Amino acid sequence: MLGQLDRVRARAATERIFGERNTHSFPPETIIPPEWTVELETLAAELGYRTTKAAEIQKEFTNLVAAIASA
Repeated sequence: MLGQLDRVRARAATERIFGERNTHSFPPETIIPPEWTVELETLAAELGYRTTKAAEIQKEFTNLVAAIASA
């Protein structure tokens, strides 16, 4: 699904939204707090995500944000 993401359009949309909200700049920090680990892994399992390990989800999320930011 995310392989089909139009990263240029996603970047334009995120920059617009971050600009409108004006709370912090894009790209944001992509650190997932450790206290979210159990909930994140449970949700990933419930949704059938390809991995249920928080560290792997963190890496994928960071990579996705970086790809959008560099588009």
